[in-house]
Amino acid sequence: MSENEQDEFKVKDRRRFRADGTLREDTAGEEEERRASRQSEREKAEAQQGEVSAEVDFSSFLVGLATQVLVLLGEIPHPETGRKLEHKQLAAAKQTIDILGLLELKTKGNLQGHEEQLLHEVLKSVRAAGAEAGAEADGQPEVNFSSFVIGLATQVMVMLGEVPHPETGQVVMQVEAAKQTIDVLGVLEAKTIGNLTQEEDKLLKEVLASVRMAFVHVVQQS
Repeated sequence: MSENEQDEFKVKDRRRFRADGTLREDTAGEEEERRASRQSEREKAEAQQGEVSAEVDFSSFLVGLATQVLVLLGEIPHPETGRKLEHKQLAAAKQTIDILGLLELKTKGNLQGHEEQLLHEVLKSVRAAGAEAGAEADGQPEVNFSSFVIGLATQVMVMLGEVPHPETGQVVMQVEAAKQTIDVLGVLEAKTIGNLTQEEDKLLKEVLASVRMAFVHVVQQS
């Protein structure tokens, strides 16, 4: 190796500490950057944990169903579009009213005082609104508990992108909405104890296990 090559060939000492244990000056800046990076990662993780949405409880579920009825009847604007429906969807409104009536029957004895009162008031209100709009006389069959549970499970699978949307045929991904619907099924499991037939109870448990497994799979793959 020539003298010039020796001058150009330099070995950089990458040791972070001197022999006496003190931090080398040329690595102090790098260490500071590493600490800042680690702090940033911790803050990011904490922020992500803080973004977990509040769990769905029975009262919020009831209010959501009542709101849905009023939107379908054209009484209030759609919460997403801010506009009222041009044409009332009486059949869908009646089905949602029937669901609330079904919940009154299937949750009997399992509700807290304020939940029971809210359900009674909500049901009375939407039935009156439905009757005035003609939603009580459209000839649609009443919803049963099994079809209601299967409907919620189908919503979850659509929102997880596992099956196409039944109306548009498109695949959508709404993971947070799927989680909330799964929470609804969990609430139903807790609030219907002792009021379901053997077949209904078995279906609810199987459906809940299935959608929870599907949710975990989608989250792990994302």
